[in-house]
Amino acid sequence: RIIVEAASTHAKVMNVAIATITREYGAIYFEPEAGEGLYYIYYIPYKNEGRSNNPKGVYLKPENTASGEWSAKYAATPSTATLKEFQSINSFNSFYPMELIATRNETEQLKAKSKDQPFLLFPEDRMHPVKMKTDLPYRWIKKGISTTFTDTARRGEFMTFQIGVWALKEVENISIRFSDLVNAKGQKISASLLECINTNGTTYDNKPFKARVDIHQGNIQPLWCAVDFPETMSPGT
Repeated sequence: RIIVEAASTHAKVMNVAIATITREYGAIYFEPEAGEGLYYIYYIPYKNEGRSNNPKGVYLKPENTASGEWSAKYAATPSTATLKEFQSINSFNSFYPMELIATRNETEQLKAKSKDQPFLLFPEDRMHPVKMKTDLPYRWIKKGISTTFTDTARRGEFMTFQIGVWALKEVENISIRFSDLVNAKGQKISASLLECINTNGTTYDNKPFKARVDIHQGNIQPLWCAVDFPETMSPGT
């Protein structure tokens, strides 16, 4: 359901028409019943049909509240509104930035630049977990293809990060190898302190494990990696 509300009166606008809704954009017509000013457009509203300790969110179905007279004329005399911003009720419910999809055209342009590669890599910090398996985040379009990653950790920290793998072809049994991290003074963090928990590691009962990771063409697989920083290491880059 799409709900339009006038900011000045908080009254629901009844004359609303949905011209186009796609995964990439929406075109919405409405009558500015409260006159010129700010209007809110709510999308995917839901109601809770469960209990407080067991919530069950149900999306509201589309509704048609527009009058027939207005519906017949709105497309002939449209005016233009300016989009100010997107908001979410809180950070937990926000799609930004990792679930804001790249358009098909943006995705195809990036793919065309690397058409001979079996896959592309997108390093990400732990605060931006890769959630979508078949869509590129628009964030990756803005950042572009990168071969570097920067983050900050404390001594004694088990710091995690991701390498997002976008498979341009079928990728079978992917593996990852680490080298020592060496700073300008020659001090190093041994490669033995780095691991990829998707492919190998230690189980809860302290046994080593290995896992096979295949990525189908067009899919995105986050490889979660970790660095076990020694408590005695010297600060540096």
